Amino acid sequence: MIVFTSITLNYLPKAKILAKTLKQFHPDWEFHLLISDRIPSKMATVFTEELNQPHFDKVIWIEELPIENVKSWIFKHTVVEICTAVKGPYLQYLADQGHEKIMYIDPDIAIFNPLSPLEDWLDDYGILLAPHLLDYTDNPQSIQDNEIAGTMRHGTFNLGFLAVNSALEDGRRFIDWWAARLLKYCYADYERGLFTDQKWVDLAPSFFENLLVIRDPGYDVASWNLDCRHLSFDEKGTLLVNRDYPLRFYHFTGYDSGAGMNVIASLTAGGANTIANELWDWYIRQLEVNSHEKFGKLQSFYETYDDGTKIEKDMRVLYRESPDLQRIFPNPFDTDQGKGGYLAWWHKDRPRSKQKSITQPVAQPVIVQVSSHEKLQAQVYRDMLQSERNDRDEEYVPMLDQSFNAADALVKLIAFYLPQYHPFPENDEWWGKGFTEWINVTRAVPQFPGHYQPHLPGELGFYDLRLEEVHLRQIELAKQYGLYGFAYYHYWFAGKRLMEMPVDRFIANKKMDFPFLLVWANENWTRRWDGLENDILIAQEHSAESDSAFIKDLTPYLRDDRYIRIGDRPVGIVYRADLLPEPKATAERWREYCIKNGLGEPYLIAAQTFGLTDPRSVGFDAAVQFPPHNEWHSPDLMIQDSLELANPDFSSLIFSYEKMIEFQEKQRKSSPFPLYKTVFPSWDSEPRKPGRGTIYAGAKPSLYRRWLKAACNWTLENHKGDDRFVFVNAWNEWAEGTHLEPDRRFGYANLFTSMDVLRSLKEQ
Repeated sequence: MIVFTSITLNYLPKAKILAKTLKQFHPDWEFHLLISDRIPSKMATVFTEELNQPHFDKVIWIEELPIENVKSWIFKHTVVEICTAVKGPYLQYLADQGHEKIMYIDPDIAIFNPLSPLEDWLDDYGILLAPHLLDYTDNPQSIQDNEIAGTMRHGTFNLGFLAVNSALEDGRRFIDWWAARLLKYCYADYERGLFTDQKWVDLAPSFFENLLVIRDPGYDVASWNLDCRHLSFDEKGTLLVNRDYPLRFYHFTGYDSGAGMNVIASLTAGGANTIANELWDWYIRQLEVNSHEKFGKLQSFYETYDDGTKIEKDMRVLYRESPDLQRIFPNPFDTDQGKGGYLAWWHKDRPRSKQKSITQPVAQPVIVQVSSHEKLQAQVYRDMLQSERNDRDEEYVPMLDQSFNAADALVKLIAFYLPQYHPFPENDEWWGKGFTEWINVTRAVPQFPGHYQPHLPGELGFYDLRLEEVHLRQIELAKQYGLYGFAYYHYWFAGKRLMEMPVDRFIANKKMDFPFLLVWANENWTRRWDGLENDILIAQEHSAESDSAFIKDLTPYLRDDRYIRIGDRPVGIVYRADLLPEPKATAERWREYCIKNGLGEPYLIAAQTFGLTDPRSVGFDAAVQFPPHNEWHSPDLMIQDSLELANPDFSSLIFSYEKMIEFQEKQRKSSPFPLYKTVFPSWDSEPRKPGRGTIYAGAKPSLYRRWLKAACNWTLENHKGDDRFVFVNAWNEWAEGTHLEPDRRFGYANLFTSMDVLRSLKEQ
């Protein structure tokens, strides 16, 4: 038996784990390492030693394969595509050399029990295939993730494993057919129905009769089928699947992106399938032992031209679709020392669409020039189409059955809640009949490659808060994932209230059993959505009389037994305490009224907005951070100069979410006054302020996890009583690009991350 895998050099640690675990059970089987890469000159000695280890019986480099115009062929593929495309030609090469039983296994697989049954099956069958799924559940999320978005899109069979017997007729026919398809059509091109090598094999059961679909659940166990496969040990310590089947091999897909561990964490939370977590812990340790830290971040040789310029996918696509370009540039990696080649042609003369047919050899094809902005606009248009196709990020987390009680958390997580998602007369007058926040949300478009817009809702859809069941489901979700309460925005303008319906309904319905507090949005309401003094729709009027009227208006809320308190003090937040003409006097009026009327002395919190930092300056008890206000707008975090903007008139401020997280993780000093930390899972105000907002690019749940964990740990160190609050901005600020509510790209990842951080906290 020959077993081979296909890698670039950054996957060498994984291939070592595969080879070593295979050799433990089958020392007589040959293991071949097929590498689509070149050794960096500075690491020649290191790799020579690594590749001469006894667990590698043979090392083959892609340019050694008998493929016509191999450099041109490689260039047509992305790095992921080429690592799958070579599998067919190498399988055919081995068959041509007279080898009979041949097996391919992905490098991120580890072997846990003998694979002897595979060798026996190959005596009778020419082709062995392992399906992604052997069983199903009726869970709607499982149907969506594993059947619709998974198997039906990417293929029935997982081509991380394949075995053939070339001595049998159908085995040989399959090899030749598959190799031919991968030579010409091994691309991730969903619109054409292609997903590298995998979708092709959906046809194999129709074309080849002598084929075995392996129905033993011990093969190809992975995150996509773990909901139907339970792992355990027997009394001898043998790893089993569903109690009766030895675990033959496990597929550790998604390690580098973090997606694999995120999915496993969600599938095993609450004590389910705990062995899967143990396996991942083992695999992480093995990667450390096998130098993943040293090799794991290496860039593939074929990712760049020979001058180091990164090869964009558009460059590869145009090249592979043009026989003329392939003839003119037989080695498109060659830049003639930066002076020519395909790269120079791309920048100078690439076509708008199809180039004109070239019938005679010429130095340069006749083309139509395309501006850099047109190229970027095409790219962001593709991003938008991808979003509309509901493409899920690798960090996507499905709906979970598990839950975490906020009462068991060391920190109380409170999310700011916007009650704007229902029509009301003033909005109809100012913005048009039926206006809600969703109008802003859906008009947003990407402005640069990778710009996540629009944010489209998941489970809750484009909801209308006039429907009570929507509000009930929001509370149900928040409670399930461990949130402590909502901080509802309260809009009060000198006795005039707006958007009060959702909160008033909440007060009236005791079945909505969830703690809450109010945040007074005490600024003018303007057409610019920013509280500045121009084009005012409805103004605030601050006076001693309005102070008294305001606190009196709050009485029904403050008396509610669900209202959040510190001790016996009801908590109130003011968004812009700096706008109060005499804030200390206002605070005293509120305290006097509340004490006199048996409400308890209010605990007043000033939001750190528009330069206000110290709550003592306005006579308040504490401050709450309100990112991205104040220090979050640091120029050190700004990255728009490094981005290629598709819209030349775009003037939004663009910051790095990851850099901001790194900055926040370093903020460990205590505060001279009571301070409550606030985090946001993402931020992008493009929907509200097209072309002039604030964007934190690159936000994703794994980064949000780091920030939330840092904020919670700071809170545990600096708050000792029942006021260990951390705030999230926000539950549903969709037009600001920040929401814990599930969306189509990340699913329930932000909610799951919040829960996972809360239940992992330990007393400092």
